[in-house]
Amino acid sequence: MKQINEKQLYFLKGYLRGFAIMNSFCNDGKTYQIEFLEKINFNIQDTLRKFYNVKNWLITSELIQNDWKKHLCDDLRYYFGQIVVEVFKETNPNEIYDEDGSYRKTANAKIENIRSNINFNVDGVVGEFVLELEKLVGGNSQMRKINIDWHPQNAEYEGFFECYSSDYIFEFEENYLYLHFGGSD
Repeated sequence: MKQINEKQLYFLKGYLRGFAIMNSFCNDGKTYQIEFLEKINFNIQDTLRKFYNVKNWLITSELIQNDWKKHLCDDLRYYFGQIVVEVFKETNPNEIYDEDGSYRKTANAKIENIRSNINFNVDGVVGEFVLELEKLVGGNSQMRKINIDWHPQNAEYEGFFECYSSDYIFEFEENYLYLHFGGSD
């Protein structure tokens, strides 16, 4: 059984909790988690169904074939950098919205430029998280992207999951390390 560095795990839990709070707004709450889970039936779906206490959710996964660190860095820029975007929108509304209050055609490019701006250090914050995660899982680990269908057709409704999310799992002999990044507006 893989022994996890509990001090490192708790550091990452705190890191994620802080960024979830910082990136939550009155209309969009965030949930960022990292959990070390015992495998149920050596199956990701069974394990996550138990974790979420549900029976019908359809949970699939796909192996990230290329560099998991780059993939995670690219995906997490959105989750870690929302506060930068929200502050920019509030302080520069004329650059994002037109006179009618609609998004300008250039708004998405401006928002991406804000996330990429070295002065805001979103990439540095994400990179630091990934470096700390690598210390926990090891550099040669494989990561799987998790897809959760929380309301499959013809299945009993078991509750709301998230409006949007990115979920990942690292597999060890008898355990999984589960990462969840989500938001609900």
